[in-house]
Formats: sequence, structure tokens, C-alpha cells
Amino acid sequence: MTSVVVGVDDSPREDDALALAQALARPLADELVVATVYPRVGQPWLPGADDERDERRAAAQVALDRVRDTLGDPPETSYRSIGAGSAAEGLDHLAEKLGAGLLVVAQTHRGRLRRVAGVAEQLLGGAARPVAVAPPGLAERGAAIGRVAAAFDGSPESAEAVHQAAVVATATGASLRAVGVFDTLQVAWVGPSQTQVNRDFADEMIRAMHSELDAAVERFAPGVEVDTEVIEGTPADTLVAVSKEADLLVCGSRGMGPVGATLVGSVSNRLVHSAACAVLAVPRGSAVLGA
Repeated sequence: MTSVVVGVDDSPREDDALALAQALARPLADELVVATVYPRVGQPWLPGADDERDERRAAAQVALDRVRDTLGDPPETSYRSIGAGSAAEGLDHLAEKLGAGLLVVAQTHRGRLRRVAGVAEQLLGGAARPVAVAPPGLAERGAAIGRVAAAFDGSPESAEAVHQAAVVATATGASLRAVGVFDTLQVAWVGPSQTQVNRDFADEMIRAMHSELDAAVERFAPGVEVDTEVIEGTPADTLVAVSKEADLLVCGSRGMGPVGATLVGSVSNRLVHSAACAVLAVPRGSAVLGA
């Protein structure tokens, strides 16, 4: 059984995570697991520690019951709470225990339980399974997935992102756009005399990336209609712009943030905080959800 785990934390944005999790779980998984993480008691041997732990568990159960009422207790949905040192640790541990195929969180910043603020970044940096991040306001405007975009930079991780994007697009009936991003700074040169040489070199590398992208699409999206293009520009700005014309942006991850080789670090944070659509980061070597 393939499950999707969604983290809730009693914050205003948990509805966004729930909406995205349902939109992905319905066509791609067998079960949706709603999970909340409560703070683990730091010194469980001290007097009163058991009572404190019970209070935290009870608060977590209240939060889960509220979500159950909000969702209407749909079938194929279960509810779990777990004590941990951080939300990321708890969600990752639960997902590992359940063998979940996907973790879903929102760009939340506050919550009375162990908050999911910063969890996206932590999970993107170390989770062994895909992680989806819901942008603010997703629940209000609707989480239906009609347009999927895949980010490609020539790395194995980004090729796997194309594969996952093709599976999602097929399962949801969405259109699929595969975008190669060529960073102009790779061929930057100080001195006006090198302008034409660098332009020629850049054009050659763009053609090579387009060939690599076409090969990835042929290998990982056979029979799927895909619009492919290579865009020249800075990775973060380019992908944020792409996200404005998509409902889901799929990118690769090497445990250093989305989009492997070229697009790491600050770009991952930029996507998590600035993408206009949901972001699905696929770690290298992880199983493809829904395949």
C-alpha cells in the first residue's frame, strides 16, 4: 500500500497542505495519513513528565479530531500523532515507518503544536522520499492539478523529476511542460572582446541541454505529450516564473535542495518560499509515486 503523509500543525496554512495532499493522494496513492508532531518530553525521568507527555498527546489528538471533522472523515484516510524533537524529524520518522511514498507540508510559520515552519527546508535537505510543499492560499483557490511542469538541468536527479512529473500528469490528466534551465553565468567572461565567443559557447550548451532534455522525455515519459523548452536565465528567477504558469512544479533533489547539480542551496529556499504553485522535490533514487 502506498501512502501520502501530510503534516498538520494547527496553523492557518495547514488547509493548504491538506488540499495538496488530497489532490496528489487521490490519483497516486492508496491512503492519506494525516499526521501531527507534538514536542517530545526532554527529561522523561523527572516527576510530572508522564503527565506532561499525556497532555501533549491529548492536544495532538484534539488537533487530529478537528482535521477529521474538517475533511468529513473520508475513506482511505488515517490519523497519526508522534512525539519528536522537531516536526521534520517526526514526519520523516513516521513516513519511514509507514513506507510512505510522499510527504506533504505547507509554508507554515506558527502552530500550537510542533510547528511545520522550516520543515520544508529540512525535509528537502534530507528526506529519502519526495516532498511536496503547498503555497499559501492553495486551499482557497483550489488544488486541482491541471498543469505540471518539470525542471531539468541535465543531472540524473532532474531526469527523475521528469519521470515523476510524467506520472503525475498522466494520473491527473494534466498537461506537461519540461523546462531546461541554462544558467548564463556558466559562460560569463570579463571583457567585451569575448562576447561573441561566449555567446557561441552558450548556444552550443543550450542545444546540448535541449538534446538531453528530449532524451529524458523519451526515456521517462513515453507516450506522454510533453512541451519541451530550454530557457536561458538565472535558475531561481526562471523557475519562479515557470511556477506562475503551473499548478505543480516538479524538480530533483540530491539532499541539498531542489534541482540537483546547478540548482541547489539558495534556489531551493527561493522555490519553497516564492513559487506560485506547489513544489514537488524528488530525491535521487527514490521510488516514483504512482508508477
